[in-house]
Amino acid sequence: MKNYQAALFDMDGVVADTNQSVRDFWYMLARREKITLSEEDFKHHIYGCPAEHTLTRLFPHMSAETRLAIHEDVMVYERNMYYQAMPGVVDLLRDFKRQGILTALVTSGRRWRVNLAFQHIGISELFNAIVTVEDITHGKPDPECYLLGARLLGKAAEDCLVFEDAVSGIRAGYAAGATCVGIQEDAERAQALRDAGAALVVPDFRSMHLAPSSVSDFSTLVVQADGTKYARFTLQADRVRR
Repeated sequence: MKNYQAALFDMDGVVADTNQSVRDFWYMLARREKITLSEEDFKHHIYGCPAEHTLTRLFPHMSAETRLAIHEDVMVYERNMYYQAMPGVVDLLRDFKRQGILTALVTSGRRWRVNLAFQHIGISELFNAIVTVEDITHGKPDPECYLLGARLLGKAAEDCLVFEDAVSGIRAGYAAGATCVGIQEDAERAQALRDAGAALVVPDFRSMHLAPSSVSDFSTLVVQADGTKYARFTLQADRVRR
């Protein structure tokens, strides 16, 4: 069985429950611009994607001046959001921390959003590294962000588990060489994650627990994929002080 050395987490819809707020904002903008957004648009060009990607793909008629104003609108909207944790994720992150397993947050959001989410949820000390849109040139589904997240932890991407809720994020993690676990309760969107390369998909982190191993410095992440099937991932602690 493969031994994994780190875990990389997306933020929106994985660590922080923000999907409905994201939908509300883009629906509001689409109505104003007289554009109809489909579920495919959300899957491929909104969830997990930088705002600039969304504007380029779905609102190509906008001028540079209007786009700049939209970015300001996004910032105001997001500053007034309240971030709450996805079910089970804080307990899992604390278990990872206790067991010495390295973690990184890899998000298409900006650093100030990460700081705000961490403040609301109370998890600032639970990540060893953070990658935001300011740190990269190419956003998801390009693998750059996950390659960087792994590198900041001193690990190869193929030795990492990636937790994602969006097709663009799964594609990014898969292209980086990581093993991807989808977080999604909607059946149709869960299948889209499998099609994009997720090894398995579960509704939330309450289906997971970290169990100690009989071998020193190793733990087993047990994931209940459905009522009867389980997946197990062996994770190795990192004893280098970071």
